[in-house]
Amino acid sequence: MNISQHIDRAAKFFPDKPAILFEGTSLTYRDLGARIDRLANALTANGVGRGQCVALYLPNIPPFAICYLATVRTGAIALSVNSMYKFEELNYILNDSGSVLLFTIGDLLPNIPLADCPTVKQVIVCEGDAQGHPTLDEWIEKASDRRAHADMNPHDPAVLLYTSGTTGFPKGATLSHGNVISNAWATVHHAGYTREDRMILFLPMFRWSLRRSS
Repeated sequence: MNISQHIDRAAKFFPDKPAILFEGTSLTYRDLGARIDRLANALTANGVGRGQCVALYLPNIPPFAICYLATVRTGAIALSVNSMYKFEELNYILNDSGSVLLFTIGDLLPNIPLADCPTVKQVIVCEGDAQGHPTLDEWIEKASDRRAHADMNPHDPAVLLYTSGTTGFPKGATLSHGNVISNAWATVHHAGYTREDRMILFLPMFRWSLRRSS
């Protein structure tokens, strides 16, 4: 079991259908699957794997989906971080989670407290000025296109989300591969979605916000 396997199925049965439409561009399921495969292989080649946290400090852009699914494909844990957070909030979350790698964009690099986060070994820039950091396109271009995924137990952690912290410091809440897959299938079943439907995504992809209590 692995969350990312639904992309494999879509790429097999309707490869040319658009998976993501964003600002006039289209990414098919075939292309999305290929980018996820390559990025997952790049993560593995750089020592990222099962049980490690990978932070996604990203706005709503297509690389969010690629980075999220490539992370869980390796067996690592995807940590979604509010893209409005600044230095202090990032410092807490990155250290508390022990994140080993962070995906972001050039405009957000000044907010990242790298000197204070010793576990973060790599920062990958998905768009904008990389300021000397590796870029997502570079990692994808250089990586193998071999398709493989970590075979996870339904109870293995897949996603880490931080609570709002209204009564103290935020706590990491874990969702398993089984949780996410079950939620997805339940949503499809009860809403009656078909392969011909399109969904407008306007909510933040990081889902939950974190606010330190005063």
